[in-house]
Amino acid sequence: MQRAVSSLYALPGSFDRIGGNRIRRGPVYQGVNARGKISKGLGICIVQLRRKAPYKIRGLMAFGTNPPVSQADIELSREALTKVEFHLHRDLFETPAAQYADIFLPVTTPWEHEGIRFGFEITDEATALVQLRRRMVSPREEVRSDYEIVFDLACRLGIADDFFGGDIQAGWNYMLEPLGLTAATLRAHPEGVKCEIDAREQKH
Repeated sequence: MQRAVSSLYALPGSFDRIGGNRIRRGPVYQGVNARGKISKGLGICIVQLRRKAPYKIRGLMAFGTNPPVSQADIELSREALTKVEFHLHRDLFETPAAQYADIFLPVTTPWEHEGIRFGFEITDEATALVQLRRRMVSPREEVRSDYEIVFDLACRLGIADDFFGGDIQAGWNYMLEPLGLTAATLRAHPEGVKCEIDAREQKH
């Protein structure tokens, strides 16, 4: 279906043109996902848990994913979730996937933690905006954000060097470096800062 809809945009020449589906590039920031450190044999999709790999996948740390609902083969997803020896799941509330977890950790809502947005949608002006979303309300009980949990865990596992020494602000500053911005700059401008983007038509 997605391919068919995309073809309908492309055939009349309206793809990436004003009035059609626009593909704007930017603002350009430094990614920190470190995909190059993920073993090729591990795989990213949960159904890989059933396939052959260089080593047995024994644990799963899930970030709000919900394969029993989001994947077409429900039974395959359920089988994969039952094969891991340890499953830590994090989400806002209990989901079908979370029911298979050994440990379930609630996480903060978007209003309970800070976050940086690199570009919004719909218009060129919105896409050029970089903004630090401030926390609006305090987290309840001991709930923490995904990145707080991950950074703390990295420090406890002895791999803090790969996570900016456990300093979230340092991580954000690394991402913002190509734009000449810092987290402190964005805090001083809560309305956001406009950055350069590539909004030319038909860049393909």
